[in-house]
Amino acid sequence: MTELQRYAQKALGLIDLTSLNTNDTEQDIIDLCNKANTDFGSVAAVCVYPKFVKVARSSLNANGLNHVKV
Repeated sequence: MTELQRYAQKALGLIDLTSLNTNDTEQDIIDLCNKANTDFGSVAAVCVYPKFVKVARSSLNANGLNHVKV
């Protein structure tokens, strides 16, 4: 892993992906969670409205991202 890749990995681990739109759908949240993992690592968390917590957790778990917080 190059130095740049290590920096990217560290930065990703500090980022929260957020979707707090009033018109969000379950599919929007699933799409957001699908972006939580990259070639350089995963984000720290996804931030969604409470009604989408179960959808987000399920989607993250399905992608092997059990460590990503919701």
